[in-house]
Amino acid sequence: MFANDGGPLIVLPRELLGSWKGTDGQPVRKDLPFGPDYVRACDAPHPAALLKVGPGLGLVIGSQDHVSPAQWLRLPEARGIVLIGWSYAEEGSESIVVDVLRGGRLTWHRIRRRMELSNGDLVLFHAASSGEEVRELDTLGDGYAAIGDGVPFRMEPGTYTIESAEIGGDLDRDPVGCIACRWIPIGEDV
Repeated sequence: MFANDGGPLIVLPRELLGSWKGTDGQPVRKDLPFGPDYVRACDAPHPAALLKVGPGLGLVIGSQDHVSPAQWLRLPEARGIVLIGWSYAEEGSESIVVDVLRGGRLTWHRIRRRMELSNGDLVLFHAASSGEEVRELDTLGDGYAAIGDGVPFRMEPGTYTIESAEIGGDLDRDPVGCIACRWIPIGEDV
């Protein structure tokens, strides 16, 4: 699980890590005095967006709202793999999200472009970090990843569509608020 203390997160195919510079580089704006990659991540549309990174694409979440922890999730009966970015949750909300994902009651929004995975490895990390310097943690480990760390996930190589859905989000009414992003292999695309 990635324990975020603020700012956007990014998911990159492993082969693109060297193309992401995070906050490094010449500042491009006075109001956000960081390198261009981090500024692009901060400016990404809500709730999830694909950005050009080197010769491929990376997925940004949490640019316009706070995503605290984020985690990979694979449900045998659900399509693709899912990344959950939590904004808030009451105790026991994990089971609510799993039930919503299993029940097919979400309205998924397809992101127009597709992501190519040449080796099948994705890495989730804070967009402020340089991809070359990310220290990868064990996906199944007990600890939490933070800035400078990455959480890998292994998939089959191929082309994927990415869809996002918001779960809950009304603080007065919902016990949970999160973004779900799922990667669906083109062969399963409908």
